[in-house]
Amino acid sequence: MKININYKIILFLFLTTYIIGQESNTNGFLRDHLMIYYVEDPSSDQYRLVNPGEITSERNLFGGHPQMEVAQQLIRSIFSPGDNQEYQQTVIEIIRNYEKPVALFLYSNEGPLDEAVASENWTNCIESGHFTSCVTIEADDEYARIVHYGGHQMNNDGIELAKNRLLSLLGSDTNSSSEAQNGVTLTFYTNYVNANTAFTSNSHAEFERYARKFSKQHNAVALNGRNIINGENAAIPILTVQEIIDRSTEIITRLRETTNNPSLKIQTLAILTHGLTNYVNFGNHNIIAVNESIARQKNRNQPPDAYETAATFANGIHPILTSNASIILYACLSGSSVSDDVWENRNTANIRARDQDFSTAGEGSIGKAIKNHLNTGGNNRQVWAHRTTAHTVGNPVWRVFKGPNTSGRPYEDLPFIKHHPIFSSWGRNHLTAKVNELLNTRNSSPSSSDNISIWIAQEIPFVPDSLFPLVTSEPNSYRNSRDYHFKEGLVEWFTNRWISQNPNASSN
Repeated sequence: MKININYKIILFLFLTTYIIGQESNTNGFLRDHLMIYYVEDPSSDQYRLVNPGEITSERNLFGGHPQMEVAQQLIRSIFSPGDNQEYQQTVIEIIRNYEKPVALFLYSNEGPLDEAVASENWTNCIESGHFTSCVTIEADDEYARIVHYGGHQMNNDGIELAKNRLLSLLGSDTNSSSEAQNGVTLTFYTNYVNANTAFTSNSHAEFERYARKFSKQHNAVALNGRNIINGENAAIPILTVQEIIDRSTEIITRLRETTNNPSLKIQTLAILTHGLTNYVNFGNHNIIAVNESIARQKNRNQPPDAYETAATFANGIHPILTSNASIILYACLSGSSVSDDVWENRNTANIRARDQDFSTAGEGSIGKAIKNHLNTGGNNRQVWAHRTTAHTVGNPVWRVFKGPNTSGRPYEDLPFIKHHPIFSSWGRNHLTAKVNELLNTRNSSPSSSDNISIWIAQEIPFVPDSLFPLVTSEPNSYRNSRDYHFKEGLVEWFTNRWISQNPNASSN
C-alpha cells in the first residue's frame, strides 16, 4: 500500500513538540530555582509564595495594586516573555551559577511603613519609609541569596531600569566559579590619629567614610562579639598589622562554624591606609614593608613585629585566602617603583620618574612583594595597588600584580593602556561622563559626577578580565573624549554595578 506522507505536517508537529518541550523545560527550571514572594503589608509578618501557574495566567498577580504594576511586568518578562525571550534567558544564565534556588521578595507599602517592624521581619534596606532594593545572604538558608525589591522604588525606576537593576541584584557580575562563591569580603582601615603626622583627624575621617561605603557596597562581613554583621558597619578599624591577621582569622572561623562550610575563605581583602613605595603604614611604626631591612629602617632599627614584612604578612593571611583572592591596597604609591624621596619632593616627581616607574613594572613596590609571597604553590592571587599619591579610594592610577610573575602581554598590569597617570585620570573622567549618560537614560543618576568618578576608580579592581584594558587603543588626545574608545560592554558593566550598589540613587 502506498502511503502519502505530508512532510510539512510532520515538520510542523515536530517543531511544535520541540517548542513546547523547550517552554516546559524553561518553566520547570524557573519554578524550581526562582521563588517569588509577595509581601502586601510589610508592617506585618505575612507573605505568600506566588504560584508559577498564577504567574503565567492572565489574572492580576498582586490584587490590582497600582504600586505593583511594574512588578507584574517584571515577573511576566521572566516567566512568560512571549516572543522576546532574551531577558528571560539572561536571568536563567545568572541563576544557573548558584547551587541553591534564589528568592525574590516584592514589597507593597503604599501607606506609612512601621520601619521597626519591617526591618525586623524583612530587611533594613528602607529609605524614607519605603523599601528600596538589596540582597541578603543567610547562613544555612535554603536560598543562595534573597533579593528584596520595593514596589515604590520599582515604580520610580520604570520597567527597563527595574529589569537591569534585578540583573545586578541577582548577580550579573558574579564569578560563577564555586570558589568565588565561597569567598567573602573584609575591609580594614587605619584607626591611628596623630595631628603631627599624616594621620590627622581629617585623614582618619576620610578613611573611615570610604571604608564604610566600600563595606556597604561590597556586602563586607565582620563580627560584633559572636554575631556576624555585614554592610557599612563591617568596616574594621585597626592599629596594627597583627589585628588584620587576628580579626580575619576570627571572622572566617566564626563564618565556617555558622555556615557549616569549612572551605569558606576570603575572596577580597581591602585595606585603606597611608603608603609609600616600599611599605604601607598604619601609624605609630606599624607597617608592612617589602623586607626586614626596610622594616628596621622605618622602625628605629628595631626588628619588625609579626606580619610586618611582605613575607610574614603573606604567610599569615595565606591560609584563609581563596587561591584566586584579591588584596586591594587603597594606599599611596604601594604599586610604584619610584622611590619615596622622588614622590615627597614634588619638583622631581615628573614625567621622567613616572616613565621609569612604568618600565620597571612595579619592581620593588610593596604591592609586588606581597603578591610574590602569596603566589607560591600554584595560587593565582592578585594585589592591586596605587601608583601615585592622594585620593584614598578615588585614585584611578592602578597597577595589578598577579600570578607567580608579571610576564605576558604588554601593559597587562595596568587598567588603561598608557602608563602616564594623566591618561588614567582623563580616561576616568570620560568614562564617568559615559556612565552618567547611560544612568540618566535609565532614570538613575548619582548625586554628583564627583561621586561616581571616585567610585569608578574604586571599582576598577573588580572589572572582569574580558574588559581589560579598559580602552581598545591609546587616544590621540588625552583631553578629547572622542578619542577614547572604551571596551564594548564596559560602560554597561559600570552602569549596572552602580545601580546594584547604590539603590537609593535613582531619581524620583
